[in-house]
Amino acid sequence: MSKTSNPLGVKGRLASVGDTIAAPSRTFLGRLRLTAKFAVIGTVLIAPLLFAVQRYASSQNASRDFSALELTGMDYVEPAFALEVTLVDARSAAVAGEPVDAEAVRSAIADLEVVDEAIGEEVAASEAWSTLRPEIESLLSSSPSDPSEAFTAWSSVVNQSAALVSTAADGSNLTLDPDLDSFYLMDAATTKTPALIAAVGVMRDVEFLDPEVHRDDATIASVRIDDAVGAITAGFGKTAGATADSTVASEVEAATAALLDAYESRTEPGGYERLRDTTVTTAEVSARNLRTLIDTRIEGIVGKRDVTLWVSGVAIVLALWLFAGFYQSITRGIRSILESLKSAATGDLTARADVRTKEEIGEMSEALNKALEGVAAALAAVSGRTDQVVGNAVALTDVGGSLQADSARAVFHADTVANLASDLQSDTERTLAEVTTVKDVLGEVTFATEQLDADMQAVSAASAELTAAVRDVAKVADETQRRASDAVSQVGVARDVVMSLTAAADEIGGIVELIEDIAEQTNLLALNATVEAARAGEAGRSFAVVAAEVKNLATATTAATERIRDSISAVQAGSSNAANAIAEVVTVIDGISEGQITVAAAVEEEMAMADEIGRSVARGAAGIRDITVSVGAINSSLDSVKAVTESVSATAQKAAAAGAEMASTARSNVAAATQTGASAQELNGTAAALQSAVARFVISPKAKAGAASGSGKKPASKPSSSDSKRDDLVGTGRAS
Repeated sequence: MSKTSNPLGVKGRLASVGDTIAAPSRTFLGRLRLTAKFAVIGTVLIAPLLFAVQRYASSQNASRDFSALELTGMDYVEPAFALEVTLVDARSAAVAGEPVDAEAVRSAIADLEVVDEAIGEEVAASEAWSTLRPEIESLLSSSPSDPSEAFTAWSSVVNQSAALVSTAADGSNLTLDPDLDSFYLMDAATTKTPALIAAVGVMRDVEFLDPEVHRDDATIASVRIDDAVGAITAGFGKTAGATADSTVASEVEAATAALLDAYESRTEPGGYERLRDTTVTTAEVSARNLRTLIDTRIEGIVGKRDVTLWVSGVAIVLALWLFAGFYQSITRGIRSILESLKSAATGDLTARADVRTKEEIGEMSEALNKALEGVAAALAAVSGRTDQVVGNAVALTDVGGSLQADSARAVFHADTVANLASDLQSDTERTLAEVTTVKDVLGEVTFATEQLDADMQAVSAASAELTAAVRDVAKVADETQRRASDAVSQVGVARDVVMSLTAAADEIGGIVELIEDIAEQTNLLALNATVEAARAGEAGRSFAVVAAEVKNLATATTAATERIRDSISAVQAGSSNAANAIAEVVTVIDGISEGQITVAAAVEEEMAMADEIGRSVARGAAGIRDITVSVGAINSSLDSVKAVTESVSATAQKAAAAGAEMASTARSNVAAATQTGASAQELNGTAAALQSAVARFVISPKAKAGAASGSGKKPASKPSSSDSKRDDLVGTGRAS
């Protein structure tokens, strides 16, 4: 639509929409005094800021408390690890047949007991400690003398002490450490070094034990040492690369080098002793630097929180200060203008508003002062012209008759103007109806926009759910991979067991056949010997005894063969165990299948979310179509407004013509009034009334001072009723 066909224009439509939107707030604030308005606006502006600052401070305090609990956990972990080291040394002494350093163990117990009483419940480790301590006391009072038994007994408390370290870490947020650099230090201090010190102790102890009996213990300990050293060095490398603290980086790098050196030389004489000392040092480095990083993190959290609170506080105080200044600048100006208006209402036109601000109130004050000055000047001019009115009043008498006739014509034309004005009013009402239609259409636009917004929110929610489903897929994939690895391991074990059992069965079968052959030969020899002894008579009696022994040997051989058959049954039981291992493999594979089912479910969820997104976008498109239809309706309504406006214009033209004729008549009345006039007495009365009306206004400071001193002129006489009627006629003619 062109500019010429749209009288309202874009700015007009925007202004109309703005007025409609602001109407509720305008109505609400219009019911309040100025002070209450400022209070409401200030509250609306400052309250959200205070809420946001409070939420931020609460979040930072929660992060600080989280990290502080980590430090509390380290307060428990360090003495718990020291106890584990002491128990490992005690186990080595017991296995080597040396006296256990009971004082060192009891000292470590006492240190941990003090810490447990203070923070044990807080880190959820008191229950585990209450179970471990009696076992340690029992070993100190009666340690087994047999090396193997001592190894088993002391290994139990060593393993429990390592588990105690992990329990304290789990109960104190340490295992949830959020930073990359501190996480690997935590892992080394709470998991890897406790496992490493226990495994190193085992390798030291197996030197004094039966290697055949404890071969598995040595193998497991060796694997654990390899895993722990690899994990610690890898973690320290990530810590050094991720941390911003150069001191921490240098210390962990040095600790890494020392640990690798001790690990490489562990098989040398005294190598495991050096690895034990290096492990303790590594744990100390991990704990110390972990505390440093956590302290730095807490300082950063508290610093950010304090800076935010200070800046927010200063901003709020500054806002209140500026708000108070703004309030005073507004209210003082308004009060000054109000005082001037009150004075003018009582007739004092000398009062002025004293507002020197640059905004609208200052401009209002300046305009008011100029208006008062203009009114005062006009009244002064009216007062000066009063004498001229008296001199010219005589001429009004002659034109009274013609003025009456002209007044009749003026009444006729006034009726015409009234009829035209009625038509104009009808057209205006139609225009208002069309404007109402425009507002209704705008309401439809608003509704469609809200619907579009709701759909977009649905798209956002669906996207969030889709992301969660993808994460589920990732987790299930990881679980599937782990279970697949377990399945491979179990299959390998089953294969080895079956192969070993098969070989053993084959060997035993061959041996059984050989023994059976020997038994048969032995029986034949015994029979032959018995026959020969019988033939020899008395001389073969001793030979008969030998034959009996040989026969007994054959019988024993047969019994041994039966026992061997029992062994074969045991081998068959081993084959059954192999079948069980294969069944475990099947279970693991079933777990993999379940993981894949979960993956499929997650994918289905993703597809459902995608469908939901599509439907939401479709609804958003429908909302846009509604907006388009509404805009078309607005255009139609504006066309109607144009037509009505054109009708109003035509009516206005008619009214203008009638007004022109009325103006002509009025000019005739003025000419007649100029020729007619009123009598001098009536005009004098009118002038006196005019002077009395002007006299109630104080138009200069000098006149104000005179009025205050009580000086003044005697008021003129009251005009007669006939004079007033003539004056009304004259005023009517001038107005026309």
